[in-house]
Amino acid sequence: MSQASRSEGKGELVYEPSITSFWHKYLESFIPLLICIAFYSSGLEAPHLITSVILMALSVISVTTEVMSLPSPLLTLLISFLISVYSFPKDTYVGGNIINTLMLIVDLLESYYAQSLIPASLLAATISVVIVEVYRRKTKYRIRGDGVEVYYPSFIPIFTTVKSISYSEVREVEFSQSIIGKWFKYGIIRLILDQEEVNLYGVKHPERLRKILEAYIERSRLTREDIMSQVLMSIEDLERKQERLLRKIVSSLKNKRRRRWRRR
Repeated sequence: MSQASRSEGKGELVYEPSITSFWHKYLESFIPLLICIAFYSSGLEAPHLITSVILMALSVISVTTEVMSLPSPLLTLLISFLISVYSFPKDTYVGGNIINTLMLIVDLLESYYAQSLIPASLLAATISVVIVEVYRRKTKYRIRGDGVEVYYPSFIPIFTTVKSISYSEVREVEFSQSIIGKWFKYGIIRLILDQEEVNLYGVKHPERLRKILEAYIERSRLTREDIMSQVLMSIEDLERKQERLLRKIVSSLKNKRRRRWRRR
């Protein structure tokens, strides 16, 4: 899927991250479901309690750090809570005893919550996979003759942000591959600029793209050198013309002086 496609009539190459390069994102989407299945099948007396603690810890990690970028643990807790509240019978009341009523409500909520964790984690995994796929499909790298355009979704995936990079800004092109990337032939292209580094993730056959980019960069540098050489040649030509003009002026002045001297 990440194989470059050529835009019609423009001679452009368009890359998008390969599916295999996003394997860790897809796996991250299913982490809450795998945790729920593991603890619920372990035979523990109250598996939903320890599962909830782990999911809460993962939610904090995903919100406060960059270790996890998907909200699937938090989504699982939220969806499970909403399902338990929605499933709760509205007419629950123990006549004349508020304390017993509150205890019954807590017990029922816990029971519904425990029953809804696995379906909630499955729904959260589905939503996370959809988010990952939308992000992957909306991320594109357009290789043009005058530069690179990077299209990537903003915080809200339906919107796209575009970053344009001229080849004259690029100082160096690097690429790297993990062990899995070498197996599935994808990697990361790094465009080293003066003030920043732009990464093209999940590119299929990154060594080929690096050669293409280096050729474009070299061509742009040769173009700049040609312009400079033309400017220098123009300056030298102007200097020669000025010298000739000065010689003519000096020669004409000498001739005038000689004529005046002969007349005397």
